[in-house]
Amino acid sequence: MSYRLQPLDEDETKHYIAHRLKVAGAKRGIFTVGACKKIFEISDGIPRLINSICDCLLLTGYVKNYKIIDSKSIKECQIELRIPIGTVVK
Repeated sequence: MSYRLQPLDEDETKHYIAHRLKVAGAKRGIFTVGACKKIFEISDGIPRLINSICDCLLLTGYVKNYKIIDSKSIKECQIELRIPIGTVVK
């Protein structure tokens, strides 16, 4: 038996990220709305890619002592994860 997950839409992506953070023990929002939007644009709503991008962003945020992750750090993670830069929408 196999099952193929369909990509999430932008709103589902935002809720998915919030849910994953809550399950991990976050007491507040960590990603800005703009960051969630960029994560969706880059990942095309694919949950595995959303997880990879968020993991990279959280690690970057920890290393740089960020309290909130905004869209400025996403390009750095996109390069690190070797996601083509051309996939980013303004």
